[in-house]
Amino acid sequence: MNCYTLHSVHYTRPLAALQEQCDVTMIDWPTWLIRYRMELAGETPPENVQVDKWGMPDDNVWDKYDPRADRQVILKWILARVE
Repeated sequence: MNCYTLHSVHYTRPLAALQEQCDVTMIDWPTWLIRYRMELAGETPPENVQVDKWGMPDDNVWDKYDPRADRQVILKWILARVE
């Protein structure tokens, strides 16, 4: 499994949001064949972020946003393919 930053959004001020993507590959080592491959990304960063009069982001935006790929979904996907 390889996870990396797929998308980065920079807003005004020193504010940025990231989106993670994980690539999962299952290899049959005795035959050296790739059996399964999947890509899963976290939530897309918001297009706009409201800021207060001091330039700080509205906390409600960050409470709902999760840039990480869901590890539980990845684990279930792997376990469904294990023979």
